[in-house]
Amino acid sequence: MTTLTMFKPVAPTEVETKLARESSRRLAGYRRGDLKVRVPGSDESIILPAAAVRLLIDLLSEMAAGNAITLIPIHAELTT
Repeated sequence: MTTLTMFKPVAPTEVETKLARESSRRLAGYRRGDLKVRVPGSDESIILPAAAVRLLIDLLSEMAAGNAITLIPIHAELTT
C-alpha cells in the first residue's frame, strides 16, 4: 500500500524554474505523440509514451511557474 507521506513536494530553484520554462516550451510541440529521447553519452535511445510526454510537459509548466510539484499515483490511499 502506498501512502502520501512517501511523496514529498519538490520546489524548484530559480535555475530550475528557468530550465523548466525552456524545456516545457520546447517539448510542447511533441504533446500528441511518443517521443524518442537519446541517452547522453551512448547510442541508446528511449521512447516515452505520449501520455508520459504530456505529463512531463504539465510538470515542467508548473515548475516554470515556480510551483512545488508532487506526483501521486491514482491508487494512493489517503489516511488520517
